[in-house]
Amino acid sequence: MTVIIIAVEQIPDLRDKETPPIQTAEEAAGRAEQFLGRYYAFKTLLSVRRDKDLWRLSYQVDIFAKKQVEVTLDADTGDVVVYGPEQTGVTIEDFPAQL
Repeated sequence: MTVIIIAVEQIPDLRDKETPPIQTAEEAAGRAEQFLGRYYAFKTLLSVRRDKDLWRLSYQVDIFAKKQVEVTLDADTGDVVVYGPEQTGVTIEDFPAQL
């Protein structure tokens, strides 16, 4: 199994100090699709839910293999805090910043 983790610090334009909190599912999907668009040409939103201060979004990112990934966003900052295969529990802090 391949786990792809991207540290937000390596993508400066995704970290905007003036970014307002994410309040709606549409805003969360837009932020997640901006992030995923750097790595996948095809992405289909499968589910979105809010758990306290986090937005959890599941996407299908491959037409033929039907690969699924989960993106978790901080609702207050819009930062990607978890990214990878669905339900891995792997966080960005688990990997070195020099990925």
